[in-house]
Amino acid sequence: MNNLSLAAHWVRGRETLPRYLILGMTNLCNSKCVTCFYWDHLNVNRHLEMTLEEYDRALSDLGSLFSVVLTGGEPTLNRELPDVTRLLYRRHEASNVTMPTNSLIPEQVEAIVSRVLESRADERQTFTVGLSLDHLGETHDRIRGAPGNFEKLIETYRRLAAVQSRSQGLTLNVQTVLASFNQDDLPEITQWVSSNLSAINFHSFELLRPPFPDPSIRGLTSAEYARALDFLRPYWARFDRYRPILKNLKVAARVAELETLEAERMVYKCYAGSISGVLNPEGTVALCEVQWEIGNIRDFDYSFAKAWFSPKAVEMRQRIARRECWCTHSCFMTSSLPFSAKGLAHLATTTLSGERSRQSTARASQRSAASQSGIDSRQQGNRAPRC
Repeated sequence: MNNLSLAAHWVRGRETLPRYLILGMTNLCNSKCVTCFYWDHLNVNRHLEMTLEEYDRALSDLGSLFSVVLTGGEPTLNRELPDVTRLLYRRHEASNVTMPTNSLIPEQVEAIVSRVLESRADERQTFTVGLSLDHLGETHDRIRGAPGNFEKLIETYRRLAAVQSRSQGLTLNVQTVLASFNQDDLPEITQWVSSNLSAINFHSFELLRPPFPDPSIRGLTSAEYARALDFLRPYWARFDRYRPILKNLKVAARVAELETLEAERMVYKCYAGSISGVLNPEGTVALCEVQWEIGNIRDFDYSFAKAWFSPKAVEMRQRIARRECWCTHSCFMTSSLPFSAKGLAHLATTTLSGERSRQSTARASQRSAASQSGIDSRQQGNRAPRC
């Protein structure tokens, strides 16, 4: 089903299987991040995780997929991940697959990424890797609970930048959790990224999501988030190698999150359970990552459709439609915005605002370059003659 037929299907009010899937690869993790909302699921019940054969059966009901996010745990600790992406790219015609990584095993990340790129059916299909960076140096290591993580992130970046230079279809991003511990250090963090990670396509920031294990940290208030977005908008405008439609959608979703945080209610319709869904590594099917678990895929004879259209799932979708919940989950905000009139209008407004910011940033860069050129010329004229 292409995008136009999906839109027509949705407009007619028919329920559809998800086109945007969050797919858990493993609960195994070698980090101990103070920001992790999934911390109490990590490194337990490994025996319940799905095998490759079970992934094959569990996904077989799904049609073509627009976007899949592979999560964990640390996704690269599942060595069968490229075999799963082969299913996603070839059987389900996935346009893009995204994977975050903590970068703790650079050589393994590089090997997994290389195999994933080989698993594609078409070079137009893309694979996006998000390097998790929450601060700089030892502060980053403390937040991630992994000494030496910052240096390993740099090595992982260098390895993947080399892969990117010789392979079509690899998008390299940086992902930062925005919280009380780094909100005042955004200039330092973004300057370092600009200076040292020049091959990245985009740098995203996502709000801290509860429940997290460290009571000494906190999420941002709406006022703090508004200040952060004011700083980040011109920074984001400089990323001109990232697909404009994706960048505009990400920025629009961040602004929508601010509006939601200010209102403390669902401001834009959420299509979790319709457009997007979740399959966790132990087989749990859910409408979203925050709540609304339907049950285990094994109890539905490995049929995603049976779980998705079960009476329990239908009742949960009705509760979401009645706006009985709200959150600022970036994945579901991003995937939902294009499917409501209000969301589309917001996306158009944010796109126009972003274009003005980009033009303003470009003009400022030109003025700075011209000014520097004048300084260099004057300095050149003042030099002593060479013998």
